[in-house]
Amino acid sequence: MGYGVRIRAFLLTCAVGVMLWQTAVWRSARGKEGQSEEERRYMWRRYRRRMQTGVLMALIAVMLPVADWAVRPREAPQPAEAQLGVAADADADADRAHSPRLGAATVGLMLALIGWIVALTAADLWATKVYFGRLRDATSWNKCGSRPNCAACRPSARQDPTAAQTPPPTNRSDAHSPCTSRYCPA
Repeated sequence: MGYGVRIRAFLLTCAVGVMLWQTAVWRSARGKEGQSEEERRYMWRRYRRRMQTGVLMALIAVMLPVADWAVRPREAPQPAEAQLGVAADADADADRAHSPRLGAATVGLMLALIGWIVALTAADLWATKVYFGRLRDATSWNKCGSRPNCAACRPSARQDPTAAQTPPPTNRSDAHSPCTSRYCPA
C-alpha cells in the first residue's frame, strides 16, 4: 500500500470523523433546555463551519487520485506495440503527463480548498474567542468585588453618575477585599 492511499484514507477518516462528531455535538446542543438565542446562533454557525471543513477534506481526499493520475508521466510503449509501429512517436511522449491542464486545474482547486479550510479554521478560532470572551465578561467581577448581580454596582442603582469610580480588582486577592465604592453596601 503506497503513501498516497494511506494519505487519502487518513483524510477521509478525519473528514468523516469531524462530520459525525460535529453532528452529535449539534444534536446535543439543539436539544439543550434554557439555551439563549446567542448561544444557539453561535452553535449553529460553528456547526456549519465545521461541517464545511469536513466536506472539503473529503473532497480533497477524492481529488488526490485525479491529480496524481493527471501529473504522472505516461508509460513507455510496450515492445510489441513498437514492433507493429502503432506508437512510433510514443517515445517522445513518454515523459509527458497524461493531462497537464487537468493536473494543474486539480492541484489549483485543491490549493484553493485548502485555503478555504484555513479561512474556516481562522473564523472558528476568532468566533470562539469572541463568544467565550463575552461569556467571561458577563460573569466577571464588578468593581466592588462582587458578581454582576450586585444591585449597588448596576448603573440604575447609582445615585451620582459623575462620582469617581474605583477601578476593577487587579488580582484575586483584591477581589475579596472590602469594597471601596461608595455605592456598594458591603
